[in-house]
Amino acid sequence: MAFRDLTTKEYADILQYYNFPVPKQSNQVKLEAEKIITAKLCGCIRSIARNNMKSKNNVKNETSVGVCTKTVINNKGFARGNFACKKPKRSVTLKKKIHKNKNSKKTRKSPKKSRR
Repeated sequence: MAFRDLTTKEYADILQYYNFPVPKQSNQVKLEAEKIITAKLCGCIRSIARNNMKSKNNVKNETSVGVCTKTVINNKGFARGNFACKKPKRSVTLKKKIHKNKNSKKTRKSPKKSRR
């Protein structure tokens, strides 16, 4: 599946979804939106890890990453690139899935008519 970078409008939509003000500079819009998504994703991973430790389920970190990626990012129509939840380098790269047109019809050349 092909991916493309998000537009400034899509980053602004993320900010509006979480009720944050939209900055006027486009590079600030991207930074703020990625900061919010990173905080949501890392918070979700941490909370699932805590719940698994309390219930003594032996669920690995990869499972919590998958669950949180689906709920925080994929359900909004985005895809996640690299991410890190450690403090000095908290970041998430977001991509948009490109859907190919499934309704395109294939055409054939009509067969040549024979002359008699």
